[in-house]
Amino acid sequence: MQNRTFSDRYQLVERLEASDGVDLYRALDNSFPRNVFITVFSDCDSSTADFFRSRAQSLASLTHHHIMSIFDMQCTGDTCFLISEYREGLTLRETIHRGERFALEDAIFMAMHIAKAVSFAHQKQVVHGNLSSEMIWVQGRDIKVSFVCPRTAYTSVESTEKSDLASLGTIFKELFSATPPLYKPELHNKISEIIDRLTGQRLPVYEDASDLAHDLEMLLRKDANPLYRNFVQEEAEQTRPYYITRQEMEALLSGKKRALFPHSFYKFRSILKSYFAIFTGILTFIVLTAVLSGSELASAPNGSAEKQIMPLLETVPITLTSTAKATEATHSTITISPKEPVSKAGKPMNVPDLSGMQIDEAENVLLSYNMRYVYYVVSSDELPGRVVKQVQQPDSLYKPGERIIFYVSGGK
Repeated sequence: MQNRTFSDRYQLVERLEASDGVDLYRALDNSFPRNVFITVFSDCDSSTADFFRSRAQSLASLTHHHIMSIFDMQCTGDTCFLISEYREGLTLRETIHRGERFALEDAIFMAMHIAKAVSFAHQKQVVHGNLSSEMIWVQGRDIKVSFVCPRTAYTSVESTEKSDLASLGTIFKELFSATPPLYKPELHNKISEIIDRLTGQRLPVYEDASDLAHDLEMLLRKDANPLYRNFVQEEAEQTRPYYITRQEMEALLSGKKRALFPHSFYKFRSILKSYFAIFTGILTFIVLTAVLSGSELASAPNGSAEKQIMPLLETVPITLTSTAKATEATHSTITISPKEPVSKAGKPMNVPDLSGMQIDEAENVLLSYNMRYVYYVVSSDELPGRVVKQVQQPDSLYKPGERIIFYVSGGK
């Protein structure tokens, strides 16, 4: 079949894989021209051909940067041809088996985009059904998920979104096994927690790929966990503008202007002016914000000021009492996002009192009310695992979608 041309457009160039009546070719699209993948399904009866056409129509709706596009579907006799986007590089499994290793932040970045691709497909009512590291193509940090599955995936038991999420747990195990094991162990613990919730070894399990993508993105955000610097910000700081070399700075401070480049003095002056302008702008913004906020809160009716302040508590650090003092070793959990919105609860709910509970008991209570939450492990004189403080007052009205914030003792 190699070098065969069909539809006066596609010329088969090279067979890449062959298994169980399914052949994968690299082909040339003479209309543009460009390389494409052509998956050839042999020995197809009329019902199988109709199924492949229906599947191709569903896959064609998946227009996403991290999903390989479907271009065309044709059937000739008992053979069906599925034309899809061509991808240079190797699959994730091939990359790992060749001994490639990933930086931890890069691996999280790739896992987040895989989860976003699967979440997008699930929103379009498309289930993969055969998700594995062989279905993910890697080129640098960029990834593409292929939804063109072997014949056995289409003839096996009907797959569900939960089976795709369980498959993601297996993929992430392979992916993060190729990262430095001793680098940022706290972050590795977070990743292990995510994988356990994907594979059902820890409750609550993930029921939505969008929640998974959100939790992975939170690991990369500096404001989500103060222990970890944003690797994008670190890279930006290393290439920041107005850079002065150490020799230039020493020469400037010692008064040896002749040792400087002719423009170094003006460069240093521009740095001072830039920093002064930034500082002035920030100070002005803080003063105006304080004035406006004070006037709005002062004129607000009774109770409305509290409603304005409560949404901000999630991002404001909390100072603990002497029994539970926060340290630099503070850890945050993975955000739990229940599938059913709290707004569907039907009746108003009050914030439960978590003080003195063990962490498992507190989580079960919150999940039984379908409440979102986040907790921090802090140094404390209390027994490890016990809730020592919560931000929202017990019995206060719970706002739908709000996160309950509390602190758990990690011991001394």
